[in-house]
Amino acid sequence: MRSKPYRTSSASLRNTPKSSTPRSDISAETSTISYSPARAANIIRKQLGSISRTTVYRMLDDGRIDCVRIGARILIPTKALEEFLNRCKRGERY
Repeated sequence: MRSKPYRTSSASLRNTPKSSTPRSDISAETSTISYSPARAANIIRKQLGSISRTTVYRMLDDGRIDCVRIGARILIPTKALEEFLNRCKRGERY
């Protein structure tokens, strides 16, 4: 007889505490070491305006944003994302 797969109940997920830090500013997320390109696109979108995930991947390929590749996974270090945002805020075109 086959056993049922383990599932977490939705009640236990609802009882987990939520973070009290605001998510709109990258400096508020100091515990995060790196971001996925999709998460980085959301952060850039909040700071600078409209940008797509595809554009972030294009910038990673061009070297405009530094990244770390671990196997097939692409990670953007927090420091690299902050540097990119600072360059854009200074008026450099991205």
